[in-house]
Amino acid sequence: MGTIVNIVQSLKLPDGNIKVIVEGLERAKVVSVSDEEGFFRAIVRTFNYKIETGPQVDALIGRVTGLFERYVKLSQNLNYETMIAAIRVDDPSKLADTVGMNLQLTIEEKQELLETLDPIDRLTRIAEKLTMLNIEIEPPTGGFRLPFEVRAVFSDGTTEVMPTTLALGKAQAMGLDLILVAPKAIPPVAKIMNYEQWLHENPRMRPVRPARRRKK
Repeated sequence: MGTIVNIVQSLKLPDGNIKVIVEGLERAKVVSVSDEEGFFRAIVRTFNYKIETGPQVDALIGRVTGLFERYVKLSQNLNYETMIAAIRVDDPSKLADTVGMNLQLTIEEKQELLETLDPIDRLTRIAEKLTMLNIEIEPPTGGFRLPFEVRAVFSDGTTEVMPTTLALGKAQAMGLDLILVAPKAIPPVAKIMNYEQWLHENPRMRPVRPARRRKK
């Protein structure tokens, strides 16, 4: 699996090598390669996905955009204005590729994203990687690292992924606590409930992160 590109600029270096700047156009897989008339000719198969927009797609785009904005703010190697301007797109595929190319990922992780053809799946993976990266570089708060977002579990059993600050606000509005019970999950899981009740129901357990207590 590779990429069809457009050569934007080529520069011959003093050592004889040529530096080439390219712009990716679309994903493709090589079907066959032949050597004809002194150059290589390749036949490739491209992949096109039709994306149906809707509330879930819009929510995923908003989630990735928010996570990436946080990532850029915490990073010392990315220009905030340039990066935020670059992700102001409505196309999930372009958003995933733009964000993915600016993350600190291994070659294997980048290839994995390249081979993820479905834009929604690719964007979902980007969200998961951003969550982990933000946890890794988030400065310590109160002796522990507060995740940027959590999967909030409500009293009726429903769950929703949201920024931690929003989950805290919802807990406080209901007069409850936000208890981080699974920080290693992607994203971390937090329950919205009374802290004393949680301790009573789980006598042999303690939250692996301090509970965020409601304001008195």
